[in-house]
Amino acid sequence: MMDAALRASLEAAYRGTDYCVQLPASELRLRVDRQQEDDERRLREEAGVKSHWAIVTPCNPGSQALSAQANQERLCNLHRMVEKVSELEHAVRLRQNAWARWRQLHRWRRIRIA
Repeated sequence: MMDAALRASLEAAYRGTDYCVQLPASELRLRVDRQQEDDERRLREEAGVKSHWAIVTPCNPGSQALSAQANQERLCNLHRMVEKVSELEHAVRLRQNAWARWRQLHRWRRIRIA
């Protein structure tokens, strides 16, 4: 269990950190508990965020400081994983769209037999 002084120190560090988001037009700097309406607007318009979002970082896991190189490697790995998930989601959407087009072309309809 973490003692109160250490917890307060870590929370202050997290709240004092700039979390950088690379958007198509420019970089957006977010801070915990300090979002502005403009930040929310930019996330919706430039990044396609529809509703909720969160800050996710693989850096300094368990609040244990790692070297800049180790953190960079972890960021690269996270980036690759997110890209892979995005590619999979895109493939699923393409398949769903193809299936919908096939049904439309062949006037296929699902019927329920009671």
